[in-house]
Amino acid sequence: MSTSFLNIETLTGSSFVNAALKAKSPPGSTFVSKLDQAINVALPFTTSPESSLNRNDVLLVDGASGSGKTELLYYLAMTTILPFSITLMGHNLPEKLVLDLGSRGKSVVVCDCDGRWSMSRLRHIMEALLEQRFQDSFPNVDLNDEAVSIQLQEVLDEALDRLHLFRPISSGSLAATLHTLPQYHYKKMKDEEICMLMIDGMSSFYWQDRWKVESTGGGTWQNTSYAIAGVIRTLQSFRESHNPVTIITNWALSPLSSKSPFFKQHLPPPFPAPFEKAADGTPTPRISPLEVTHHITLINSRQSPLSQSGDLPEDPNVGDPAEPIVIQGIVRTPPKDIPDTIINHFEFLVAEAGVTVLPIEEAEFEGAIELAASPELY
Repeated sequence: MSTSFLNIETLTGSSFVNAALKAKSPPGSTFVSKLDQAINVALPFTTSPESSLNRNDVLLVDGASGSGKTELLYYLAMTTILPFSITLMGHNLPEKLVLDLGSRGKSVVVCDCDGRWSMSRLRHIMEALLEQRFQDSFPNVDLNDEAVSIQLQEVLDEALDRLHLFRPISSGSLAATLHTLPQYHYKKMKDEEICMLMIDGMSSFYWQDRWKVESTGGGTWQNTSYAIAGVIRTLQSFRESHNPVTIITNWALSPLSSKSPFFKQHLPPPFPAPFEKAADGTPTPRISPLEVTHHITLINSRQSPLSQSGDLPEDPNVGDPAEPIVIQGIVRTPPKDIPDTIINHFEFLVAEAGVTVLPIEEAEFEGAIELAASPELY
């Protein structure tokens, strides 16, 4: 009997390893308890209590200015690049200490389109977490012990080496960055696994692209889709070869209605818009090669849900750090495991030390925005 090899797909070594990881090594959870719970409810057949995320998931996060989008990214980056546990040793320590963090110890690539990503802010948040975990685990050990302090700083340095930051200056620059990521991974991060790819501020070049088209008589703003198409094409190529969890933040510009906390998608096709509706309210989801796994809308509790400005600054170090801000999230999951769109809520706090997540049973914050169960919302 003859065997045909014509239809056997060839894979590079990198693609083979990434395909195996996708099948056998899920990326874990978001560490935001109510968000993980919401995802598990929406996708009961493809997630687990141990891993609410799957490789190649796409999370689209939108919200008004100051709604905590970048703060959420800091938190997700921190829990990805910090190690699972730390072993601390020193002459003044009673014994070898093992500090459990539960993090992933993997790498994150960030495309900072807004140019506002702060490595010093991220380090400050990570340092605050390590200090708090250390004090909770070893209340009788001096955190200021020289040996302990040096080792914790080394842990921070090693973790931050696993975060790779790029600052594209245009849609073309973003597409070029994504196109060259596989080569960068091979040359600069050969021994690292890219667990997450974050694009912070996908809308940053929207007005730039639109102006280029309209100022040259190239047509209406819809023609800027060629710029978005280049980004989506190179992003899809990287996702196919490396299977990261992709998280994209996006501006929220135009509310769906006066009663809705959700926003119209202002970016042109082929950017995804899985919950788009016609003028008469008929669902008209936009088909895109980039399939959204979860769409998250963030709302600052100090703002009106439809406000474009509020009390939470881009740099949370500005303002009163003693007053944490409640951020409410609404996560919508397009039909997949379950034939209907699933809508759930979660909350977190943003303060000077970063995002704070409460256990599920405690995650009901006073002053959180109440959303009426009205069809107009969804």
